[in-house]
Amino acid sequence: MALSVNPQTQHQEGTPILLARGAVPAYPHPVNIFALVDRNTGEVSITDPGSFTAEGLKCLEDGLAARRIEWRQIKHVLLTHGHFDHYGLASYVVEKSGAVVYCHRREADRVNGSFKNPFIKDEAATVSFFRQMGCREEKIAEVLKAAQKANDFARPVPGENLRLVDGGDLISCGQVELQVIHTPGHTMGSVCYLCAENNFLLTGDTLMEGVTPNPIFEIISPLEAETFMSVIRYRESLLRLEQFSGVAAYPGHGRWPLPAGFLAREMLSHFASRQKLIAGCLEAGEKTAAEIADIVFPDVHGYHIFLALSEVVGHLGCLWEAGTVTYRRENGVFCWRLK
Repeated sequence: MALSVNPQTQHQEGTPILLARGAVPAYPHPVNIFALVDRNTGEVSITDPGSFTAEGLKCLEDGLAARRIEWRQIKHVLLTHGHFDHYGLASYVVEKSGAVVYCHRREADRVNGSFKNPFIKDEAATVSFFRQMGCREEKIAEVLKAAQKANDFARPVPGENLRLVDGGDLISCGQVELQVIHTPGHTMGSVCYLCAENNFLLTGDTLMEGVTPNPIFEIISPLEAETFMSVIRYRESLLRLEQFSGVAAYPGHGRWPLPAGFLAREMLSHFASRQKLIAGCLEAGEKTAAEIADIVFPDVHGYHIFLALSEVVGHLGCLWEAGTVTYRRENGVFCWRLK
């Protein structure tokens, strides 16, 4: 599956180098922090700098020291999305370097601190939605408690150092030009950064090997239509990325470089299988989204309850769009059934 390049031993000028593998609290997969170094000017651009923890900071500082990169050289921080394990240390990098931080405008509320935490913007709306999806009260409380802990692992990026981007925008990182590719799904503001000249794509959590990039819903008001669209948007993003044949993907976790088009096809296949499984849960009769989540993702705890329900709701949105399922409302709870 991997490209012929061995990232541990070879590096093509103008392509990303691994700066560090940042430790992530309560998560087994460290975040890949890549750097683009302009050999002529010494200017450095880095991707998602990791979590705001002592261990995460040490990983980043050790990586800079090993590459003999000084803080003052860092001019750009490229955020793929606004989860704490990716943007958490961005404010610290700004403090040390004065760098400009880039993120998609749909991620601004996460990155600038407007979100209550990296997963939930409006707690009351989230609780209401969870109840309508049939989630038990003790599980809702567990999700809120776990989500609150995420606030310890990130600091808001100062507004004067934050640049909001859209799909198609170009960012000059020294001699390298990157194009912003908007890839909603994992979050609605997830992006990849494409260097067409050097044939690589910084993919964050949109494309990874061996880890499902969970499509996370966003609730701004209860039952806003877009809440159900996370997997639909993800599928659209994957269909675009499937065309990136021969482009090397540099994911936010796991191995690198990997073939972007192949990874996209693998994820599309996975999603098709997952939707079949979720539809199969309704063969015995109607169920709430929470009941389906308990079947598909048994024994999950903490914020994984949120992730499990998020994925099920997203897939139900796809199945509803395809005309495979429908729902009815009983006592304020949505019950899904095969059509």
